[in-house]
Amino acid sequence: MSKSILVATANPFNQQAAKELGEATGSRLVDTPAGLRLAATGGRDAVGRLAVALADAMAHALAAGGADRFGTCAADPCRCAYLDRTRGGRQRYCCELCNDRMAAAAYRRRHRPSPAES
Repeated sequence: MSKSILVATANPFNQQAAKELGEATGSRLVDTPAGLRLAATGGRDAVGRLAVALADAMAHALAAGGADRFGTCAADPCRCAYLDRTRGGRQRYCCELCNDRMAAAAYRRRHRPSPAES
């Protein structure tokens, strides 16, 4: 059985429960290689449909990778959220720009002349 809470197995009870849950929440069952999965649907306009699709993708990522894979950028002043897709699970920054900015600041701190040298 899959560890994902969003995947229904071949068990007819699980499929029926997933179908009922989908009807109650406005979702639909999607057949994937891993089995049936609930996919969110809805939204009255393009922005609403995008919000539903993003929430569905976040729920799927949470079920597949766990809450430890979600983080907040460690760069100052950035506080963007990100999904850590690295193998080691050690991502600290949301993008390369924040990573480079923090690396440059650390380099400048290390190479700043000490007060005694002035």
